[in-house]
Amino acid sequence: MDKANVLKGNFSTKRTLHFTDAKIKKISTRSQKLDNWKEETVWSNKHVGFGIRISPIGNQSGHQLPAKFRLRYITTGTPKGMARNIKIIGADPTTITFSKALSWYKDQSAMLQQGINPNQSNRESRTKTDELSILELGEAELNPVIDNKKLAEATKIHYRSHLNQIIKRIGDRTFNDLTERDLKALLKDRNADHLRNFVAFLQRLENKLPPRFKPEETFTTRCEREFGKLPKRKSRKKQTLAYEPHQQQIAQFFLALQYAYNGYTVREGSKARWERIDTLAMTDIKNLSAKELDRLDITETYGQETSAKKDCFIKPTITHRATVDALMLMFLTGLRKKNVFEMKWEDVLWEDNTLLIPDMKMKDDDEVVKIPLTVYTKAILQYTKSDSQADDVYVFVNKNSRKQLSIGNYTEAYRRIAVWACMLDYTDEYPNIRSLTLDRDDDRDKPKTYKKNPLDPAIKATDLDVYLSLDKFFPELIRSLIEQTYDSMKQAADLNLNIRNIVKGLGFNPHGLRRTALNVASLLLLNPNIFLRHEAKTTGQKHYTAETTWDLEQKSLTRCHEYIDNRIFESLGNDTEHNEKVFASPILKFYELPRFIPQDIYFDMSKHKENQIGNEENILSEQYQLEDYPTEFKPAVGSPEDGSANDSVYEGDF
Repeated sequence: MDKANVLKGNFSTKRTLHFTDAKIKKISTRSQKLDNWKEETVWSNKHVGFGIRISPIGNQSGHQLPAKFRLRYITTGTPKGMARNIKIIGADPTTITFSKALSWYKDQSAMLQQGINPNQSNRESRTKTDELSILELGEAELNPVIDNKKLAEATKIHYRSHLNQIIKRIGDRTFNDLTERDLKALLKDRNADHLRNFVAFLQRLENKLPPRFKPEETFTTRCEREFGKLPKRKSRKKQTLAYEPHQQQIAQFFLALQYAYNGYTVREGSKARWERIDTLAMTDIKNLSAKELDRLDITETYGQETSAKKDCFIKPTITHRATVDALMLMFLTGLRKKNVFEMKWEDVLWEDNTLLIPDMKMKDDDEVVKIPLTVYTKAILQYTKSDSQADDVYVFVNKNSRKQLSIGNYTEAYRRIAVWACMLDYTDEYPNIRSLTLDRDDDRDKPKTYKKNPLDPAIKATDLDVYLSLDKFFPELIRSLIEQTYDSMKQAADLNLNIRNIVKGLGFNPHGLRRTALNVASLLLLNPNIFLRHEAKTTGQKHYTAETTWDLEQKSLTRCHEYIDNRIFESLGNDTEHNEKVFASPILKFYELPRFIPQDIYFDMSKHKENQIGNEENILSEQYQLEDYPTEFKPAVGSPEDGSANDSVYEGDF
């Protein structure tokens, strides 16, 4: 009911109206004495006991006008032979015609004349109603009538896909009608992860059935009894970047991000350092222990060590700086990609150093989460603001169309950054930085994966001539790998050669960065909920949530961000930009906000000497451009204003 149809002025407590379709559409709601008004009925002036009940939806406070109203046809009367008057609720007047409503009224009146209570009859009828089909349960899940909890758009698409497959394979059936043949048809030709998700979806629907319709065996139990145990869901907890001291994967991520956006120059005379133990043709490594592998003198290179005969510029593989900045903000806040890409400038409270997240997963629809800004996250937003236009609504926008940056842009971007991280051995600026590998703690006992580059199988499958000079081989290799990031996993003949399948578990995806951040918090003995922002469940979490203040949360986030900055500088910094107390922040330098950061207790440069940060130059000329990369190199944006909110950051010039 629209507020515009609210009737002004005084009127009797019993309103009457000559019901027609036109007049019902214009029916008004009451506006007087709203503090104690619960509902009102407009009665028909022609049919006794027939009316339309108007009820406000939601809580009323003071004399404020309700925002929404609920309308229902009603009829009242006393069944013949009974003493009690009853009220019978009908349909919404806006959904049916008056002629149908009048027919319903006459049917209810006839039942009253016969001494039948229509409400009791309807209850008995509902008890005997047939079981809802799987399709009906699915539609109710996608379009809830009572439960107002919203499903994410991606979840709706996922559920709709499941329903379409069910209809296609077995038609519209109920759970109690499912036969063994139906189960086989439903579960046929599904990989492990999809099978688990599909069964979980059907079990979710079965749980919605009233108790009288629930089968003796749950759908999951029945599947396991007839087809054996379902495959276990793969754990994704290890899809993170290595974060402990002296593990370089956070630095590899940061360096690859810069190369992907700024491009990279292969300099004349530079050499590839593609050293991997799996390329040793003369040694059988399958039966070697980890200690024996460590004792091997690895001098062989991938194919043959090549050098560049001339300078060659590899153009950027990411065109939008906003994508890079959104990625860094996800990493430093633990926010999901949906929240970052839907972020608006009105949600950034600069003076309060606060970021508002109005629609966070696992929170109430009307709850707005407040996230403190540190000097790092504020620097990202200030840098982005300096490149924005006055009419920009969203924080991260397409630089050409000025429209909201799509999640698809980010998905392609993180894959390209992962490719660059796996190719760092072809670069010379940081001789101690190796390509990102599968070398985790447990890989040291697995010779087949120890120090193995994830893209090695895909590289060998490119059939590129490794004996070419580096200025010819490396650009062709990057071009080939980036093009392969578009290849679908579903259509891949061999998933071991599919780039999307390979990089999905390296920690560059949204949840991989999110898990990396919470691992850092755990290492520093801070509550991971500063990144996860889940509802508190355990006693400890509830106590932490109750005790946490805005200032304490900001300090905790700052400690995590400084830890990440320390690890990056250890790998990429040089001796001229630090002393025994502070160092020049690589992250803030990237956002043109020069600052010195305190060294943490883990700080140690002994392992990463001569890694000169900033030595590489970005050269863009007709001679060096790759025709297959129709992108432009974007010059540096002007420095944003200083917005430091962190007392532990030292100001200074480099």
